[in-house]
Amino acid sequence: MPLFSGRRDGRLLVAHALLGGSGLLRLREEEAAAASVGISPVRFKLLAFVIGTGMAGLGGALYAHFMRFISASDFAFRCRSRC
Repeated sequence: MPLFSGRRDGRLLVAHALLGGSGLLRLREEEAAAASVGISPVRFKLLAFVIGTGMAGLGGALYAHFMRFISASDFAFRCRSRC
């Protein structure tokens, strides 16, 4: 499924323009070809990792803020059937 499916999604265009989206798209499709035209695979993979972990950290901070108290048992795996 292509990332851009005919319609213009504003969030994707902003990410594309601000975060080097064409490099990320090229890297996703063909890493060797992206490297051959001057796109650094390590740099863009690190950029994608940093963006993803930043979003996860922000989500965790917002969760903790709105819950007002969190503990390890909030994130435990619960077994619904026989384990």
